[in-house]
Amino acid sequence: SSSSPQPDKVRQAVVAPTMTSRVLLRQQLMREQTQEQERKEQQAAAQLMQERASANQSRAIAVNGPLGLPAKAQVPMEILKVQTHLENPTKYHIQQSQR
Repeated sequence: SSSSPQPDKVRQAVVAPTMTSRVLLRQQLMREQTQEQERKEQQAAAQLMQERASANQSRAIAVNGPLGLPAKAQVPMEILKVQTHLENPTKYHIQQSQR
């Protein structure tokens, strides 16, 4: 009867460190995965910033010759007129529509 408690104690002693080390290994793995994910996100953000910077630089176009204003286009007055019908016009709107 004295020999049966000893194997149980030995088994518990072996199981406890194994469980502890499994938990620690799992925590370490999760930490490493989180750090790897953060590193990837930082790299992606840095690459995006670099792409934006290079896109901004490539937008510049060298223009030779005089920089003048473009000629004004002739637009008929019918196109420029806009008619609106307000549900609750103010005095200002009424006066403007009468003019």
